[in-house]
Amino acid sequence: MAPRRAPSPLASQCLARLVSIIQRLVHKETNLYYKHDEKTNQVVEFVSEEARRAVRKSVCNVLPADLVTDLISELISVDNLSSPHLVLDILVTNRLRRLTFELTKENRRRTVWDREHIVRVNQDDISKCLNTLDGVFREYGGGTNLLGLEQFFIVDRSQDPDFQGDPINNMLNTNLNVSSRVGDWAGIMLRLCSVSRQLADLAPRLTHVVLPFVSDQILANISAAANLVLFQNVYRSTVTEVGIFSLADGSCRASITHIVLCLNTHANVPNSAVSKLLTAAPQLRVLEFGGSCNTKSLYFQGGDAKRRQEVFNVITELGSRDPTYTNNLVRMLIFREGNKCMDFHSILNHSPSLSDLTMFGWESITVDLGSWISLSRNLVRLELVGIGFNSDVVSVREELFKFDCDLFAEARQLEVLKLAGWGDTSLAVDKLLGHLVELRELYLEDVKVSLHMENKPKQKFIHHLSSLSIFHCSTTDINLIQNLCSTFPMLTDIMISSLYLDDPSRGLPFHFHLPQLDRPNLPRHPVADLKEIGRLQHLQSLYLNVSYQQDLDTESSLLSLLVKMFPRLTRLYLDNFISRRNGALSYTLDRVRTTHRLQSLLKHRNRDISVDLN
Repeated sequence: MAPRRAPSPLASQCLARLVSIIQRLVHKETNLYYKHDEKTNQVVEFVSEEARRAVRKSVCNVLPADLVTDLISELISVDNLSSPHLVLDILVTNRLRRLTFELTKENRRRTVWDREHIVRVNQDDISKCLNTLDGVFREYGGGTNLLGLEQFFIVDRSQDPDFQGDPINNMLNTNLNVSSRVGDWAGIMLRLCSVSRQLADLAPRLTHVVLPFVSDQILANISAAANLVLFQNVYRSTVTEVGIFSLADGSCRASITHIVLCLNTHANVPNSAVSKLLTAAPQLRVLEFGGSCNTKSLYFQGGDAKRRQEVFNVITELGSRDPTYTNNLVRMLIFREGNKCMDFHSILNHSPSLSDLTMFGWESITVDLGSWISLSRNLVRLELVGIGFNSDVVSVREELFKFDCDLFAEARQLEVLKLAGWGDTSLAVDKLLGHLVELRELYLEDVKVSLHMENKPKQKFIHHLSSLSIFHCSTTDINLIQNLCSTFPMLTDIMISSLYLDDPSRGLPFHFHLPQLDRPNLPRHPVADLKEIGRLQHLQSLYLNVSYQQDLDTESSLLSLLVKMFPRLTRLYLDNFISRRNGALSYTLDRVRTTHRLQSLLKHRNRDISVDLN
């Protein structure tokens, strides 16, 4: 029999008990009252004053501020993001130092037919939360009773948040037509402006701010925060040079180090505004004007590449005027148009601290050899989107499709590398990592993947790569997955999705293969052997959407494998694992039933593994 499961830590048990008590108190009918909001034509519920005082006296005034922050997040999450303004109303006080409000959470009440993995805070609740925060800040702020907030985050951690749900375009801020619900009918931007003004005026120690939307007025308000270090918005918004000039002229210009603005197509940020901000904020380390940062594909960054390129253009222009000009920027994007060779002398001369670089191009990427070698010595993070990667001395067209690994001989500090190759880039992974000894994370998308030692005698090659992601890639090696696992034994996170054989007879990727009469039994996709993958002693997360060995079709064989191997695995996602035997409903029920049964059996055997089969 498996040993008894260890009890949860005492702090976790206490937090869970507090969550249960406050949850019952908040939703008790006698502790609630209702008001009608004439602007939005909505009935808003509030917690009674007696209940608020009781919670603040027994919880907020007793517990450490950091624990109250965790309590707020857990309460909102437990309620599946339902009526989060009630939680903020009773737990936000002037003692709070960090407030984190996530607009998305994993759907804990997901049913068999529910395809939504995440649940989102709707416009009604966002408006109610902002209105509640504005009232709390007014209640505590003023005179000597100032807010203790240092970090204020309203975030959306989901992928491509602008492509999910129905975010607000704040070009329609003045449209408050409640009946048609067009534009910002819930008044979010007006309330967000008021909250930003309260933060700047009443929180003197405020250093980090992340808001869902931004506008010129919000930038003008937040620029008055004298100790502001970071400002960022989540959803695409409209900003003009007026807002950028406010940051350049505001009290925050002496302390601000990170500015990341997610902008839409209506935004207008001219070079003159970027130039003034760079010169007025000497501590600035990150300045970006683009779209969403957390995208599913590197290709999605192409729509904002030209806008993000403006920072590089302004630096080049400032350097041409003053050869002694320098800045402290550590992150930058360079957009390669046409067949121009990328030259990095302006970065070396004017941005010597650069360590995070993104290069985006529609065609082959060629770099100036001398300036690239000097720049690569300082790089810690690199993203490449383009065909191949070669020096300017390569002129043969066939060679331009290859990824020249020798160009990374001096990149000994590189820790994160993300590469998207438009389906034509050929990369030998082990040869590349032979140069990148400090690399910890490797992401490959739409690349022809191979191992340099595939057809040669195996040599001792141990690399401390911990995270490997392969998305929509091709290979000629049917056993590539197993070979990668044996080559990189220190992997902790593996994500492989849509890996197919590079075959000239192949039609459209993932759809069909042209018939081959002389080769009828050849496999069409690389096969994942979970027995070989299970030998990885440090593996913690495994995501596979590939073909699998035939001997693992049954639930019992998979259970036995998870119990005997995968010593540190905590998260397992196997897509394309359960075959469709009947209709869609039978498949859905079979998938959910199999997943739940496997999860229960694993817990019975004292294995804490989150399993999702598809």
